[in-house]
This record gives sequence, structure tokens and C-alpha cells, in this order.
Amino acid sequence: MGLGGLVAELSVVRNIVNLMGAAPAMVSIGTTVEPVAASSLGVAILNQILFGPRILGMGLVLTLVTVQSGTTKPYPHPLV
Repeated sequence: MGLGGLVAELSVVRNIVNLMGAAPAMVSIGTTVEPVAASSLGVAILNQILFGPRILGMGLVLTLVTVQSGTTKPYPHPLV
């Protein structure tokens, strides 16, 4: 439980720092992929086993994010 809490907190801090200046579409994609990254870390670090529904969900999230990222328009930067 302690390591899971630490990984979750590090993920939140990383998101805040890395996505501060990003476009809204990129922030949305980054936060959508976060559970997939957390599950992957659980497998890699904690040797957890993923079963059918979770693997299916991870594949669905990654597929939809890939499709969405290909259809998003660039964020217009304001003229300063």
C-alpha cells in the first residue's frame, strides 16, 4: 500500500510539472493515459498480474488516445 501511494503521488506531481504549459488537448491525453502508466508500473515494479478486463481496458484507452491524438487540431498560440 505504501509503494502504491508513493507511485500515485509521484504521478500527480509529474503531471502537474510536465503539463503546466501544455495545450489543453495534450493535458487531456496525458491524464487519460495515467491509469495505463500506473498499471504498467504495477506490473513492472510490483510483479502484479493483469487479467482480461484490465488488459482490454488498457488496450481500449491506448487505442482511443491514439485515434484522438491524430484528430486533434493544434492549439492556437496567442499573439503576444
